[in-house]
Amino acid sequence: MKYAVRLVRLMTYEQNSSKKIVITSNKRFPNSDWKSGYTKEEAQDKAEELKWKLETDYFLKNLQSQNSELKSELGKAQNKISHLEEQVNELQTKVEQFQDKVSPEEKNIRNILLIGRTGKGKSTLANVLSNTQEFAKGKYGISETRSVQAKEFQANNIKY
Repeated sequence: MKYAVRLVRLMTYEQNSSKKIVITSNKRFPNSDWKSGYTKEEAQDKAEELKWKLETDYFLKNLQSQNSELKSELGKAQNKISHLEEQVNELQTKVEQFQDKVSPEEKNIRNILLIGRTGKGKSTLANVLSNTQEFAKGKYGISETRSVQAKEFQANNIKY
């Protein structure tokens, strides 16, 4: 059995952000080069072909959009990396300039910086390292240290 094609409408659609299908174009045929009739199987094949093309076009459009977004993000990341590399180079130059100003005696001194929460043993550790009792220790996690404290000491022929 043949089915006569009297009218064909080609509709292009997109899915918006709320996942609702929106028709973006609606074209009316017949066209002189269209076949006048299809079998049921041929009509189904044409419909499947059209559906596949529309879905492929939609998928491709989404991929292109994602690709341009990723390229934009990559460009931003590359700019940030470039900026950070410039900052690292500037800091390295400053460190080198500072090291040139440090005397040989000062270069042999090591610094120890103790950082931590109140009552966690920083003063106790400083007393053990310096082999003194110069750093006040609080009881029960109550802070005794009110300002920065420093002490020079020597261990294994290294100054700290």
